[in-house]
Amino acid sequence: MKKTLRILIIILLSITFGIILFLSTFGLETKYFNNLVIKKVKDFNEDIIVELDKIKIKLDLRNLSIFLVTDNSNFIFKNKNFKVNQIKAYSDIKGILKRKSFKLKKISLSLNNVNYSDLKELLIITKPSNLKSFILNNTKSGIITGSYDFEISDKSKIQILRAEGYIQKLNLDLIRKINIK
Repeated sequence: MKKTLRILIIILLSITFGIILFLSTFGLETKYFNNLVIKKVKDFNEDIIVELDKIKIKLDLRNLSIFLVTDNSNFIFKNKNFKVNQIKAYSDIKGILKRKSFKLKKISLSLNNVNYSDLKELLIITKPSNLKSFILNNTKSGIITGSYDFEISDKSKIQILRAEGYIQKLNLDLIRKINIK
């Protein structure tokens, strides 16, 4: 009896470990959450249209949360089309299991080769700051590649924005008619 119970526990732990390993490395691919993610983005801003293919559900072991990830998607904002390499939408485990209580905690975008003139439309809707006004008033052109993280409050508002990346072919006008290319 003890031997059978021990074997059963080992089998259950192995299956659980296998599922956790599979979800954290490969993920489970589905189209089940497409409409839900699109609706949550619409709640954030009505002018954003998101085109998704398939979404993978993955497990983030560091933060003990689940995230949805999709590759090679598009989003359209004010008739400007942005190619997105990857979108990650983080939620808690309860939110994924119960679709009605699904809340996004964080969204990560990875963009490649976006023209500054297209990105300017997105900058206008972000929170006012000195850096934002400097960029909008002094940058003339450039191609931007990078990744952007948005943390979202309960009221579907951006709380924190982290951005990292680089700019190519920058044309910047500074004070006293100094032009940097």
